[in-house]
Formats: sequence, C-alpha cells, structure tokens
Amino acid sequence: MEKIEYSDLNKFLVSIGVTLIIVAFLLPWLYLREPFDLTLTQDQISKLTQDAQAIITIRQSFILKTISYVRFASLGLFIAGLISVVIGLWRWIKKQQDLDERERIITATHKHNYKKLTDDEITQKAQNEYRTLIKGKVQNRTLKQVEAEKEDFIPKYLQVERIFFELLLKFFYSDFSILSNYKVGKFEYDIILKAREPEDIDYIFEIKYYPSEYSKSNLQAAVLRLGKATKSYIETTGRNAKPLLVVVTHRGEFEEIEREELRVFSSENLTDVRRYNMLTLYFDQLELLTKKRILDLMNIQ
Repeated sequence: MEKIEYSDLNKFLVSIGVTLIIVAFLLPWLYLREPFDLTLTQDQISKLTQDAQAIITIRQSFILKTISYVRFASLGLFIAGLISVVIGLWRWIKKQQDLDERERIITATHKHNYKKLTDDEITQKAQNEYRTLIKGKVQNRTLKQVEAEKEDFIPKYLQVERIFFELLLKFFYSDFSILSNYKVGKFEYDIILKAREPEDIDYIFEIKYYPSEYSKSNLQAAVLRLGKATKSYIETTGRNAKPLLVVVTHRGEFEEIEREELRVFSSENLTDVRRYNMLTLYFDQLELLTKKRILDLMNIQ
C-alpha cells in the first residue's frame, strides 16, 4: 500500500494497520542496524576527549536501558496494526454483504417488473397531479393564472416527494429498499418501502400536496386509487403491502373533521385491501418529521 487512504474509513483502517505492521518490523531493524559506538575498542575510546567519552558512555547506557523496550514497542505496533486491519476488513466485508444484498433485491425487483420512471415521466406525473388538483376549478382562472400556478406547483410537489424520500432513506435504509417514483405493473407509485425479506410487509406511500386548499373529492379519489394500486401491487409481486397516505398542506387547510370523513370513506370503499393509514402535516413541518411519527404511521412499534 503506497499511502494511507482517507477517502473511506475502511480503507483508512486497513492502510493505517498495514503501516503499523511495517513499522513494527522496521523499528527493531533500524534500531539494531545502528552500531551505537559498540564497535569501538577501549583503546579507541580512551584516545578520545573526556567530553566524547562521557557522551559515548551516556549513549551506551541509554541504549542498554531502552533496547529491551524495542521488542515490546514493536509487538504493540504489530498488534495494533493487525487489529486495525481486521476491523477494516470486517467492516468492508459487512458493507460488501449489504451491497450484495441490495444488488440481489434490485435483481429481484426487475423480475417483478419494477420500472424506474424517467425524469420526463416524473414531471408528467407531477403535471397530472396538478390537473387532477384543479379539476373543476378553472372556471374562475385565466389560462395565464393556471400556467403560473402549475409552474409554481410542480417544483414544490417534487420537493415534497424528495424531502419525504430522503427522510425515509435516512431512517429506514438498513431495513428497506426505498424506491422513489417506480412503476409496478400498470400503476405508478410515489414511494415504496420494499422489505428486505419477501415475507415481510412492503409500504406504499401516496403523497398529496395542497398548496392553497385541499379538495375532498381529490382526496377521496386518491384513497380509491391507493387501494387499487395496492391491490395491483400485491397481485403483481406476490408480496404483502400496506397503503399509506401522506397529505401535506399549508396551515389551516386540513382539520380533524375532514380526516375522520376520509377514515369513514376508506372503511366503506377499501374492503379489498388492508385499511390504509394517513398522515397529515404542514409543509413547514415536513423536514422536522421524526422517525417515530413515521413508524406510528406504519404501525411499527
């Protein structure tokens, strides 16, 4: 190894360990290869000045005292280096196993027709979301107003999805494969938490964003779509899945009475899939969302 690696902790541990092991062998060699005036005869020393003789005496006395410690220092460096190499390799193997597992999951994903949406398809999905949102409300708006609102809505909607995806990635990376904007079968999904083990439950997140006012009919349509998408997902993949609805609004736009109405609506209309859970929060609370609150949404203790 030519130099110590700083780019990765595992590489650093291995490289520093190798360095310590090399030093452990070099130290006694460098120490013993130096004659330390031991080749001088007594006659040669007696011909030197008093100061030179004193220096040689002190030097040889120091060497005599410290030489016994060299082997312990060398042994300590060797053990420390070996431990560092072992830890670095163990961490690397564990990381590689995680990467292999991710690769296995990705391979299995393709077998079930999981298809990542392209950037254009994601933008088109956001545009469709906006058209659904303003359905029946365009009569009081000019075309210019509609276009301006759309240009403002799309990046914010995508931002909401991105923030929520990054939170899930942060909290659940080790337990789930987090898929953002995938198509499975005939349905598109905002976010899927795909369990590592096939027998465990996957979680399907439907994200709804209301920048100004929510639409009860739009939410009811979203609940119905989420139920159909979840049923399709179960049938397509053969895996268990639970639907989760995340509603992001601005303050004052969503009250408990509407939430209860949706619960009643879902219990009456989503009898063919396990009942969905819903999380409502304000836009400015999104980045402050805690892992516990998401676990509560998922009914995981």
